[in-house]
Amino acid sequence: MLQQSTDQTDERGRERLEYGTREFPAAFFYDDLDVVTVPWHWHEEFELTYMVRGSLRVRAGGASFDVSGGDAYFVNASVMHSAEPLCRGAIQKACVFNARLIAGEDSAIYQRYVLPLMARGDLPGCVIRPRGEGEKDAIRRIERAWDAGASNARHHEVTVRDDYTDVLLYLLESAPATVAADASKRTHREELRLRQMLAFVEAHYMDPIRLEDIAASAHISTSECLRCFRTLTGSTPMRYVGEVRLSKACELLTGTDLTVTEVAARCGYRDPGYFARQFRKGRGMTPVQFRNGGARLRSSR
Repeated sequence: MLQQSTDQTDERGRERLEYGTREFPAAFFYDDLDVVTVPWHWHEEFELTYMVRGSLRVRAGGASFDVSGGDAYFVNASVMHSAEPLCRGAIQKACVFNARLIAGEDSAIYQRYVLPLMARGDLPGCVIRPRGEGEKDAIRRIERAWDAGASNARHHEVTVRDDYTDVLLYLLESAPATVAADASKRTHREELRLRQMLAFVEAHYMDPIRLEDIAASAHISTSECLRCFRTLTGSTPMRYVGEVRLSKACELLTGTDLTVTEVAARCGYRDPGYFARQFRKGRGMTPVQFRNGGARLRSSR
């Protein structure tokens, strides 16, 4: 079944969601990316996503790739990642699932196939395009598994497990490296720093934040902070602060009765007029318009 989404992360940048149930650890999301954001976060689970229409840029670890309608993409377990739409009207079907869905940790399947894929530092994520028969089959399975799981179709647990098992085997055997092997170790160190800085922003977005504050949270210089953000996110620290604040504002606008001025203040904006301008720039509508229509448009991501 579809699961409700959230932009919230914990103090380590880990997404605050329980994916599915202990008996069936998989969650399915239908993302309208005009409304829902997929900011930088990580989770211990795998992620397989089918792009319904539009296009977006996915950044995962040190990899960056564009995904278009009809493509699919993979994000490896415990990898920092984000998705940024490249056009209006982008829609994706995402599934986040624990490796236990495939096999128990003591099983030969887990040890021989699942763990080696999780350990591929050169494969933080990748796009799957419908070119060869192997890629086409993987995409068909990703979409079929999502449809079965999201609709609770008869025997959906078996369909989802079997299809995702085949996709993970395809990735293990056929997916090329998306970052160089020597770069993966460097990227891991940078990811740890980035997680510290994202956690700082998550904890202090409602307060005045300077570049120096973000850098100090990871015990690095401002120049290294800028380089780390640019390398891993393609953005800047202060732009990330702005995106977090807008995401929090969206949650308050659709989930509370606070006035727009109160929402602005709780999200770190001292000037309601500036907040309104930034919101329109980032979301394509005013806060009031989002409140009136955003709750209706909100997807399940």
